Amino acid sequence: MRERILPSVGLTAHIPNVCRMEPVKWRPRDITEEVLSRMLPTLPKHMVRLQHVCIVGKPGSGKSELMKWLSWRACKQYGRDNVHIIYTDDLRVAIAVLDDRPVQLLLIDDAMQYASSRKVYEQAELVGEFQRLRHLAKEASGRKSGLVLCIFSWQRYMDLDPAFRESPLTIFKTGLGGRDRIELQRMLGPYTPHLYEIWDRIDRGDDSAKSTSIAHIAALVGTGKENGLFRSEMVRFDDFPEMIRSAKFFGEQAEPEMSKEDLAKRLDELRDTLGPHVVRCYEMTEIGGMTVREAAEKLDIAISSVSRYNKRVREALAAGTGTPPQNNARASRAHARPDESGPVEI
Repeated sequence: MRERILPSVGLTAHIPNVCRMEPVKWRPRDITEEVLSRMLPTLPKHMVRLQHVCIVGKPGSGKSELMKWLSWRACKQYGRDNVHIIYTDDLRVAIAVLDDRPVQLLLIDDAMQYASSRKVYEQAELVGEFQRLRHLAKEASGRKSGLVLCIFSWQRYMDLDPAFRESPLTIFKTGLGGRDRIELQRMLGPYTPHLYEIWDRIDRGDDSAKSTSIAHIAALVGTGKENGLFRSEMVRFDDFPEMIRSAKFFGEQAEPEMSKEDLAKRLDELRDTLGPHVVRCYEMTEIGGMTVREAAEKLDIAISSVSRYNKRVREALAAGTGTPPQNNARASRAHARPDESGPVEI
């Protein structure tokens, strides 16, 4: 009788049974410290560094509170006297009040109001200023090193001009609808449902959900490490500055009506108090009809300098005296510094 040999597939007892294997549960990564290390780096010694951050979310999702917390972190890290906090709704205002401190923190809240994607062709000059922001900060401060941290905050991702929304770091506070949802899914991948869960909690009145966001690091796209949880806190920061609104900064101080002769006399007086270069900028733009850019090119100075000079002349004319008001950068500097006690967590 011939012996029967049964076929074998060569399995051993050491190979796991797939029927008993449990799927590995996906868990979101916390990348708070990694994002903060990029946002608030060690101050460079031989250059001015620009860091660009975006915060996106629906109204009431905690965008402004996040800005306040980041300001507190910056003061804690770099020292209160070294940080200039500028809180405004217009990048042009922030550029105009840059000062001489090593850390310039530009907080542009409700940013799409003056930088909408619908007006992209009208904002070429502002985009150019943003691209030169490091150099403008060097000119304003006289420093060769430092940090400029510019944070834009707004509600619908696609509504902001692409030049401002395409940033190295983006923090999403809530999910979004319409075409924004498609963009979110492309950027966040498996973190998209988690973001919508956060939004649902906020929408149901859970304020504790506002301390958790989803962050996106553009430099890591394709590595699987580009997204993660970003956690923040609510802090009491009593000297966080009030918003400098663009409409008030640029438009509400009207010149007193006066004859050409009286205006010429007043400007001559202001040459001694403000400086001839300051009055010259005003004459070229407000009287001569030049654009701010044309005047800047002709005088070989920054556009932001022309805007600052014009404002100083307008204020002096409105005040009716030959003494200029306190320099806006200095006034903002005094107002932006936290008090001695510092922020307290609540």
